[in-house]
Amino acid sequence: MQVGLIGCGVMGSVFARKIGKKASWILYSRTRGKAEKLAGELDGQVAAGIEDLAKKCDVIIVAVLPSQVEAISKHDFGQNKLIISIVGGVKLEKWKLLFPSHMVARVLPNLPIAYGEGVVGVVDELEDRKVVETLVDGMGLIMWLSEEKLEALSALAGSGCGFAYMILEAYTEAGIMMGLTSDEALKMAAQSLKGAAVMCEQTGEHPAKLKWEVAAPGGTTIGGLVEMEASGVRAGIIDGILETRARAEHH
Repeated sequence: MQVGLIGCGVMGSVFARKIGKKASWILYSRTRGKAEKLAGELDGQVAAGIEDLAKKCDVIIVAVLPSQVEAISKHDFGQNKLIISIVGGVKLEKWKLLFPSHMVARVLPNLPIAYGEGVVGVVDELEDRKVVETLVDGMGLIMWLSEEKLEALSALAGSGCGFAYMILEAYTEAGIMMGLTSDEALKMAAQSLKGAAVMCEQTGEHPAKLKWEVAAPGGTTIGGLVEMEASGVRAGIIDGILETRARAEHH
């Protein structure tokens, strides 16, 4: 499968690396050095320009800034390509207006796809899913959603990684305060959060039920939970995620 990638930034590069040898790659970036570096990793080619790439590829992944999408659409892409957008904040309706002669898929991955533990949302409007399913296979949890729900996924799973890292950092700093080294604390914190997530996923139990199983009556865990509630931890997390979604609506 000959696949083109326009934009070799962080997300575009991670997405292409995870697809890897399932495709033959032609790459384009405004910063040629980025395209050359990624081409070396993927055994791909560097296109002279966007139209050169479009002539050679039937599937084109666009991974640029939202502000660059209209400028890219002014190039001649030919006819009947599959355009896969991994650009956040640009609705499918706009993509279809800009690329009326092509099929368009809107896909939102998060960075943990690099390790096969990501979340990938796809707007459920494609008549033929086969190519997209083949490309995203192995990236993690794949969810076909309405576009409205995709925006929620962006906040919860995309920006949500940043929130998870902040929580992991807080766990680590608490460990340091208790006398652990930063390395010891980070390893314990990461495994604790990972283990809790896997247990919730594997058992199918509500997280509140699992929390109650850990919190013995009058014990240390319930004491910590009460203190966290008093500090507004739960409300802060919810408010942060909802603010992310609200800001996305204004961009």
